[in-house]
Amino acid sequence: MPFPGVPLPVRVYLDPGGAPADPGSWAWTDITGYVRDRDGIEIAVGRPDERGEVGPGRCTLRLDNTDGRFSPRNPLGAWYGELGRNTPIRVALAWLSDTFGRTVVNGWGTSSSGHAWTLSGTAADFDVTAGAGTIVVATAGTAPSATLAPTLHDVSARITGTLSTANVTGNQAGFGVDLRGGTSGAWSCMALVNADESVTAIIYGRTGAVLASATVPTLTHSGQALTVRGEASGTDLRVRVWAAAGAEPAVWHATAAATDLDPGTVGVLAYRHASNTNAGLTVTFDNFGVEVERFTGLVSEWPPRWDLSGNDATTPIVANGILRRLAQGQAPAAPALRRAIGVHSPVAHWPLDDGASARSGASLVPGGTPLAAAGTFTWSDGTPPLGATGCVRADGVYNTTLGTTLGVLKGSAVPNAAAAAGWTFVLWERQVNAWAAGQTMNTYGWIYDAGGSGTVWVWQINHQTQQIDCAWYSDANTFGGAVGSLTTIDILGDWRQIAVTLAQAGADISAAVHITSSYDGAPVATYTAASTVAGRTLGAPDRLELWIQGYTGAGVVLPVAYLSTCALLPAALTTAQLTALGEAGFGGSGQTAVQRIAALCAQEGVPVHLPGVDHSSVLGAQPARQLLDLIREAERTDAGVLYERGGGLAYRPRADTYNAAADLTIGWEHTSPAPEPTDDDQRLRNRIVASRENAESVTVEDAASIAAAGLYEDPVQVSLPGPGMLPSHATWRLRAGTITDQRYPAIGINLAGQTALADGWLGCQIGSRIDLVDPPAGQAPDDAPLILEGWTERLHIFGWDLELATSPATVYRVGVYDDTDLGRADTGGSQLNSAATAGATSLSVLTTVPPTWSTTAVPYDIAVGGERITVTAVTAAVANVQTFTVVRAVNGVAKAHAAGAPVSLWAPVRYAL
Repeated sequence: MPFPGVPLPVRVYLDPGGAPADPGSWAWTDITGYVRDRDGIEIAVGRPDERGEVGPGRCTLRLDNTDGRFSPRNPLGAWYGELGRNTPIRVALAWLSDTFGRTVVNGWGTSSSGHAWTLSGTAADFDVTAGAGTIVVATAGTAPSATLAPTLHDVSARITGTLSTANVTGNQAGFGVDLRGGTSGAWSCMALVNADESVTAIIYGRTGAVLASATVPTLTHSGQALTVRGEASGTDLRVRVWAAAGAEPAVWHATAAATDLDPGTVGVLAYRHASNTNAGLTVTFDNFGVEVERFTGLVSEWPPRWDLSGNDATTPIVANGILRRLAQGQAPAAPALRRAIGVHSPVAHWPLDDGASARSGASLVPGGTPLAAAGTFTWSDGTPPLGATGCVRADGVYNTTLGTTLGVLKGSAVPNAAAAAGWTFVLWERQVNAWAAGQTMNTYGWIYDAGGSGTVWVWQINHQTQQIDCAWYSDANTFGGAVGSLTTIDILGDWRQIAVTLAQAGADISAAVHITSSYDGAPVATYTAASTVAGRTLGAPDRLELWIQGYTGAGVVLPVAYLSTCALLPAALTTAQLTALGEAGFGGSGQTAVQRIAALCAQEGVPVHLPGVDHSSVLGAQPARQLLDLIREAERTDAGVLYERGGGLAYRPRADTYNAAADLTIGWEHTSPAPEPTDDDQRLRNRIVASRENAESVTVEDAASIAAAGLYEDPVQVSLPGPGMLPSHATWRLRAGTITDQRYPAIGINLAGQTALADGWLGCQIGSRIDLVDPPAGQAPDDAPLILEGWTERLHIFGWDLELATSPATVYRVGVYDDTDLGRADTGGSQLNSAATAGATSLSVLTTVPPTWSTTAVPYDIAVGGERITVTAVTAAVANVQTFTVVRAVNGVAKAHAAGAPVSLWAPVRYAL
């Protein structure tokens, strides 16, 4: 019997000693038995309405601490030394289950949790008897499956299975769980038994492609029952396999990343490889269970509490989501290029942003020595690359002697550089003015291996007129040759990234010169010229220098040059990686909000779950700010929502909410207490001043709203690559701020009394659409489409209460070209040409601002004085007057209307941003 006939199946897990920043490593210990039900568990997530930001999720509960295990300072405690600040905790509901305690022929019937199984395959191959479900895999190369209906997001599913043979022949056979199944397929986590009886844990994508696999150590099939657990948490997919008679391991045997966050059904499947020869193979299933994640976070403190007798010891804990840690412990602000280089663990890194009065460049690598300037090098207040915050200048000077060294950044030891299979040297350079005819100047980057750990003594990057190449020397004076010459690219005028990659390729070195550029707003691109240095080996660089050296005739003025960030990385970066570095150097201008958030979180090691299809806004250059501030800037510009999911973050772009179907429909009769809608001015904004940082602004306003309610101005700063997008961003926010729909800031639901809603609720997330329908008499008569902004969830042994925070979904109803519903545009203005009685089925309508109403695109609904009316026919316009044949009182409102009453589409669409 499912809840509420039996206790709510809440599960609470802890990972004592778990690494707070590495959710993939968390190994859960069940502590459900220590949770005091008297206080229950309260979970609060999200934001109060669409104008705020999502704050850290919060989970509160009280633990029985009679044996002192939850006292971090108790030397006799079970987890002494392992409980501390930010211990991982997880709350889940064991919502789906099946022990197969029934008899069903040609099907699986209804599960122990009350959900009906849906089959994919031949019904005759499915049976339930004697406490087990069976699937016959009659045809090799097929995978018949059974699924349960609820649509769920983040789940952990477990199944025990036994193959009908102890000897798998021909090729693999096995079973597993399907996660987030739907019309596009499912993510499958499986145990496959090989012909040698070893077991492979494997994850398949929705299209059947292998995403990850690994042999399960020390596990042999030999006919024994195996258990598979598969998890989907955000974009993280995991699988582990073990002998059913043994203990569940803490490690995951294979992990992969999902390419979408789409929810879906959960089920089980059996499988035979196309070349498997176990004819009539049957898989027997038992103990199916699915836990739905309700909260994952970190416990920041463990306060001990006792009653007056001292006998009743408890620990009331508060756990928070990752946003609390990010807000309190952010790394210092850093420019985009510095962040991007840091991902590659540089052994040398000089940003050259030390200030105009500096004479040396500080190293960002611990133990690194500064770049000391001499000659014509000076620190400059000039404009660095958008993704950096400083540069040095080599002034144009007379070259008095052929081959004169004009400037040098020197004396920079490379600490902790061990021999590696590859290296990348990166330098940013800008040549201000062109060379005169026949004039030549070299920009040298010298990478020394003077210690002799390799067989190349120095790598020298040469810049001559419009050519860049890399020369190498076998010792101090023996020139080996030039490699990777780039001569066909315009390298004057703008900042560009110059890189040299070196990789050991057998007995040779693969060397390539790369220029990463962006001209006139074009996408960032990397151009490459590669060569091979035969019979040489890479060593460990021990010094790096930058030189400016003139090779023109005496008395010729050399051009002004600027240099910015330079670094040495212990790997040969790919073209894609170099392009990503280049995009960071150009400030990331042109990145979408999803791309910006993905890059920032990757740089800082923050788990983030993002949509597989990116429709988010294009951003401008990334400033030097702290991580969370930069993510919030992307969120604010895109008007999406950043929230917590699993042990990390998730982001839902604005466009993902456009025209969304309802995930949950709630009747007023389902609520407790009854909703209290409000028509207040909390969301009202009728003048928007949108601006770009240190740049232009655009002001838009709704004159009618200002006249009716007064001025409500909202200044907003967005990150855009140019001013052309500002009007659209301002107009979108104006429309959102002048929606006149009622707000429902708190909707209560007692799920113990409304269990039919539970499956739908468990499929909801921040940003889901929820429809509130069937309002009582005296309220606005129409259903309310809402967006779920947050909620508070209270879990007890026989209680499950919700309070939902919502906002109107109307602003996300946007036009779709040529759609019969969403493609309709309203007239500029219309009104009744004559009065209409309550029962009239013909209306005379005057269009005051063209265009007139369509005579062919019927039926469509119009609004007149709060009454919803369906138009079934329209006559041609005569002097802008048309006759409508109508069906009245579609929304239950029946009333007379006076001449001049406004007429509009019932549900007009808006332009998308």
